[in-house]
Amino acid sequence: MVYTPNIDPRGPQNGGGVTKQGVPVMHHVADLPIGLSVDDGVKLVVAFAHAQNIESSTPSFGIFRTILQPAAYHHQVATTASAQAANLEWVDPVTMGMLVKLHVTGSLK
Repeated sequence: MVYTPNIDPRGPQNGGGVTKQGVPVMHHVADLPIGLSVDDGVKLVVAFAHAQNIESSTPSFGIFRTILQPAAYHHQVATTASAQAANLEWVDPVTMGMLVKLHVTGSLK
C-alpha cells in the first residue's frame, strides 16, 4: 500500500509500516513526470536521501513515481543519485514491501 504522507492515518513522519492486517505501507515521496530532466530527477532523489539520517540504523522507505519515462531515464537517475547519496538502495516495489514488513514486524508472516 502506498500513501501520500499527508493522508497516512499513522502520520506523515512515518515512512514505512504495516496496517493492522499486516499489509506493508510505504510513502509516495515525489513524482518524476515526463519532461522532468535527469538532473532535476536526481536532485529530488538525493534531497530525499540527504533528508534521512544517514548515521541512523533505522531505514526510511519512499516511493518515487515515474510516468511514461523510458528505462534509460530510470537508469541515469538511479546511477547518478546513487553516486551522490551512498545511503540509497534501489529495489522493486514487491521487495520494498517485504523489507518494510520485515523491518517493522521482524517477520514476513
